[in-house]
Amino acid sequence: MGEALLPARFMDADFSIPCIVVHPMMIRSSSDPTFSEPAAESDKHPSASDRWYRQVAGAALAAGASVAATAQDASAEIVSYTANWSTSAASSEQQSIYFDFLTGQSLLGGKAPSIGGGPPGEPPAWAQFAIGKFGNFAALIDMAEGFEGMGNLIPGYYAGNYYPNPFKLASGANIGPTEQFNPAPPGTFGGFMQTLATTGGGYGNWLPLPSSTGYLGLRFGDGTDFNYGWAEISINGQGNLTLNRFAYETELNTPIPAGAVPEPPAVALLALGAAGLGVFRAMRKKKVAENTASEAI
Repeated sequence: MGEALLPARFMDADFSIPCIVVHPMMIRSSSDPTFSEPAAESDKHPSASDRWYRQVAGAALAAGASVAATAQDASAEIVSYTANWSTSAASSEQQSIYFDFLTGQSLLGGKAPSIGGGPPGEPPAWAQFAIGKFGNFAALIDMAEGFEGMGNLIPGYYAGNYYPNPFKLASGANIGPTEQFNPAPPGTFGGFMQTLATTGGGYGNWLPLPSSTGYLGLRFGDGTDFNYGWAEISINGQGNLTLNRFAYETELNTPIPAGAVPEPPAVALLALGAAGLGVFRAMRKKKVAENTASEAI
């Protein structure tokens, strides 16, 4: 009997998986006691229902078998979260949505008079990033050094100033070490503020407003090694923002496609394959019973 190849984390488990052998007429398990018997006449001309069962079971077995070929190292994993927060600040107000990749926390902050740059009040200590409306600016806020948005730099209103402008990314866009990320260095407007769009239409990669759902490319780290992630947001015509979801890749310096979500657990795929094997066994028992009944007649 051939050996089944399993992901490393399953090798120590106290169980065995039967090897599946392809028969000219029908797929059978090598653990089936009737395996050595030739195919019955009815196997050569299966009914429509038998063909359907075989197709479904074959697909399930294929899914289970694919685990060995597609299972990733347990250290590389995408973690995603749902947020569903929206700001509702007036033109003279500011309001932020805070979020954190490591804890999965997100929070809609309170409103405050717009003072131009920076989130109002004292932000939560756990927050890595914020998005918010600040007067006529819709912006991304890096809460500390080493937290950066993927985008470009454009000249500011004042000599020597450059504004970081995060890109609006489409689903599947690459977010990783080969892309351009801009910290908001001292001297840029608002300290760590990165402009997404201005309600007056002046500048920003998320113009024109309203801006439909897109993705921010984000990274956080120590300046040398980074984790990469995305945030799914939209901006209405008044510059208020909605945070729908966010996710990141747990493996350092590993890219993530915008909008990527976790893969189905390998255990679930193995269970799907086991279900397919169960269908095959049920089919075989049905055939044996039918053949026995016909011989008795």
